[in-house]
Amino acid sequence: MPTNSCGTSWMRRQKVLCLASEPDVIHQIFGGALRRQVKCIECRRESNKFDSILNLSLDVANVGSVVEAIT
Repeated sequence: MPTNSCGTSWMRRQKVLCLASEPDVIHQIFGGALRRQVKCIECRRESNKFDSILNLSLDVANVGSVVEAIT
């Protein structure tokens, strides 16, 4: 998703604010933001909404299910 320099700068500030507000290292390492963007085709205005996300990948090898992997 392409962003202009203003959007990129804003996201960097948000990441810093997010890191400062997250108390644990897991959120600092795996946390991020998901941007939802809607653009009007008539007036060309954009609406950007950001949601916090936590992306943690788990290797689940040689098992049939996630439940089996964690038990």
